[in-house]
Amino acid sequence: MERVLGSAVWITAGGVVMSVAGLVFWGVVARVLGPVGLGEVASAVSLANVASALLNLGFQQFVLRFVPSAGGSAFWAGFLGSAAVGVAAFSALGLVGSFWSGVLAFLFLTSGAALGGLIALGRARLYFAAVSLGAVLKVVLAALRFPPMLVFVGTSALSLAVALLGVVSVVGWSRPAGWRSLLASAVANYPLNFSASFGVSVGVLLVRWVAGAEVAGVFYLLSTAVLAVGSVSGALATSSIPVMAAGGTGLVGRGARIAVGVNVPLVVGAGGASHFLLSILGRGYVGYGLDLALALPAAVGLAAVSLASALYNVEGRWLKLGGLGLLSAASVTAASLAVPHIGVGPAVLLGALPPALVGGRDVGLWPFVVGLGVSAVLSPVAALWIAAAPAAVGASVALLHVSGVFRLGEYRDVARLVLRSL
Repeated sequence: MERVLGSAVWITAGGVVMSVAGLVFWGVVARVLGPVGLGEVASAVSLANVASALLNLGFQQFVLRFVPSAGGSAFWAGFLGSAAVGVAAFSALGLVGSFWSGVLAFLFLTSGAALGGLIALGRARLYFAAVSLGAVLKVVLAALRFPPMLVFVGTSALSLAVALLGVVSVVGWSRPAGWRSLLASAVANYPLNFSASFGVSVGVLLVRWVAGAEVAGVFYLLSTAVLAVGSVSGALATSSIPVMAAGGTGLVGRGARIAVGVNVPLVVGAGGASHFLLSILGRGYVGYGLDLALALPAAVGLAAVSLASALYNVEGRWLKLGGLGLLSAASVTAASLAVPHIGVGPAVLLGALPPALVGGRDVGLWPFVVGLGVSAVLSPVAALWIAAAPAAVGASVALLHVSGVFRLGEYRDVARLVLRSL
């Protein structure tokens, strides 16, 4: 667990930097282009995400799984495979007139393999440097009024270059090998592409169709906030794959309780600050503060999905892995169609519930049921009266303690492990 948390600290820190920088970036885009312009840019980025997901053959999962044992030969097989498929994505989107989306799709595919290589090699600090450099530069260039898509492309290319150089400095050049394993991994992991993130990207395009570009932009912002809050559990799950592959899956139960113990107070606190956070992005978004507070508990559900996916990957339970990914994508996509009827926030939360309950059964359902219930009640309460937010956070911690999901003393234990890993 210490090794997992050690990597997770840096991976999570990178995720936090990317999330905060992403929110600032989208805030600048919102102010410069207005709500409709924001929706248009979000739609272009979502198109790149959809294309890269449809053509992703499990390259990052292959790298995470096999580089610890096979080294450079496995990395180069995964990376060169991702580059070949990335060229196909670029060509396909270029033919339909979406040049910048095509370039982004190529970069998304290859970056996944390169960043996965850093994690698999235990270079979590360099992973942090690669993603943080691109994230911070993205904000700087946006503030200087560079075109948003050009900023995305340039900073993604920079992060890819740093990650690739970092991996090469460790493994050098090796003749690619393990193509049969890569093919088997591609077949087994392909359904994993259809995850909550894929559902969000499809959802943005669908919301734009049923409710307009402005609401599509808000849907993207709120979904991005949920993914940002859930970055702790995602990092824990990603960094645990090499460890579980080598030492077994016994730590998944404790990982589930840590994810809930950390995410629930964070969700409630962020819910209390939701009106303020959206006011930073522009006056046109202040009215969506309660929607953000209602959406944030979905991050607790995503924790169950992340940990279950890591467990299935290590144990080779490919049908369950694919089924959970398909359920996540279908659930989020279907919920996005309900936005005109129930609002953005409730739709985001609704989309996270089915996969959370299914994945939670294999990693410990009780912590996630308690976490979802506590956060779904206290997050909007904190948003309605910001002065009550500290009390709401304290109440969430107390409820987790009383229910036995996460004891007060365990916060001290986790803090010690985190500090020891720095």
